[in-house]
Amino acid sequence: MWQDAERQTAKKVGGKRVKGSGAPMQGNDVITGQPLKGFSIEVKATEHNSLTINLNLLERLRERALREGRTPALVLQIKGKRVWCFFEETLTVKDGNLIIEG
Repeated sequence: MWQDAERQTAKKVGGKRVKGSGAPMQGNDVITGQPLKGFSIEVKATEHNSLTINLNLLERLRERALREGRTPALVLQIKGKRVWCFFEETLTVKDGNLIIEG
């Protein structure tokens, strides 16, 4: 299930899955390539009605991404519905358009 979510996310952003990404010293689940360069994405997926996200996960996601020189992002997939989350400091609004810095 979660492997499929990682594969789908990687395909959507032209990125690749990181092998062993669950290990403490590895990176996040997906790193992006062309055309969406510069992101390190953690993917969490479930077929249940809810998913728990805690501060430790968010801090680890951010730390790993910054260590790689990338912008952190989180993808949540609940029962096949996918939501993208970004840290506030990576977002700007210009001329009414939301811009995600990566």
